[in-house]
Amino acid sequence: MAGLALSTGLGLARRPRLWTPPSYDARAKAVFDFWDGVGAAPSAAVKSLLNETIVAFQDFGIWPDADLIAPTGATNMIHGVTDLKNPEASKIFALSNSPTWTDRYGWTGNGTSSYVGTGRRPSVDGVKWTVNDASIWSYTDTDVAASVPDVGAGETFSAFCIPRGATGSMGGQLNRVSGATTLAVVASSAGLSGISRIDATTERIWRDGVQMAEATVSAAGRPTGEFRIGGRSPSTFSTRRVAFAMFGASMVGKEANLNTVIQNYITKIKAVAA
Repeated sequence: MAGLALSTGLGLARRPRLWTPPSYDARAKAVFDFWDGVGAAPSAAVKSLLNETIVAFQDFGIWPDADLIAPTGATNMIHGVTDLKNPEASKIFALSNSPTWTDRYGWTGNGTSSYVGTGRRPSVDGVKWTVNDASIWSYTDTDVAASVPDVGAGETFSAFCIPRGATGSMGGQLNRVSGATTLAVVASSAGLSGISRIDATTERIWRDGVQMAEATVSAAGRPTGEFRIGGRSPSTFSTRRVAFAMFGASMVGKEANLNTVIQNYITKIKAVAA
């Protein structure tokens, strides 16, 4: 018997294709759910970028070693005051004396009184940030030679990194108050700056994933004051615009990867659909 022939024009019924929603990492989804709940729902493009960023943090072992991760350069002001590690209403950052918000670029202080307060005190809220193992990081696109940090904490002990001071050097202190500031000559304050303490006696200064200096200086304790963006507690203020802030463990061996993740985010957030 000859095979059955389909007459011209006879179509076969097809099952309708079902739309499959994007699959997000559980940590990223927790952030998105929080933003949805406070009326700051992110676009699909923002979700994709944040998911990519959070997954990269995990792949490079950065996520578990961080206490706070704040990409303050964002497409929504609420997103710019959210700690990705703690996406909840009680952990939203507080604005003091009206720092300026720039969509996609972050927060700028007035240099005299304004800052973004995270509410986190290293001596209390530092889990990965310990006396002998710690780091703080910030990204700015502003080239200003001023001897003030863009993020940090003080009181009892100090934690700060100045991206470029008045003399042309970047420098900082971490978990101490005595001894000289660890310094490195730099041409600009722009980029990802950081300071890390890798053990009881060693501090390192970083710019864009490259070690700029190392000093032998003893740790003494963690700051009791608040970790701030736009300066440091209790009364130091910056005018540089801050698009990213982070603190936690020292991130030994992860510094270059951290820079890669942040530079990728900073580039893409400027163009992503809001």
